[in-house]
Amino acid sequence: MCDKHHFEFEIDVAIRTQVIQKLDASPLHPLQEDVAPPVSGIYALYRRNTFVYGGKAMDKTTLRRRLNEHYRKIAGRRNVDVGEMSCGWLEIESPWFVRAAEDAIITHKEG
Repeated sequence: MCDKHHFEFEIDVAIRTQVIQKLDASPLHPLQEDVAPPVSGIYALYRRNTFVYGGKAMDKTTLRRRLNEHYRKIAGRRNVDVGEMSCGWLEIESPWFVRAAEDAIITHKEG
């Protein structure tokens, strides 16, 4: 029997492709307080335009809150100038898609 007709939909690949394309196309902003809106989604931190961290904000946490936390933490460090940092984000409403999108950026950017 011919086995060349089998198809398995790879939803993780589809999500990863779309998330990375949208995140890469979104503008970067200097990391500063209240830079992002108080909504759920995913974010990426960059130092000198190089990806360093990706995370999510959902449920009781918002993009604004998470990026404010990162700003304060980095601003208190001696070996990193917060002025070297920028951030990007995607606003995503569905908790399921927030989790999937976070996995996509971590898998792609850190892998």
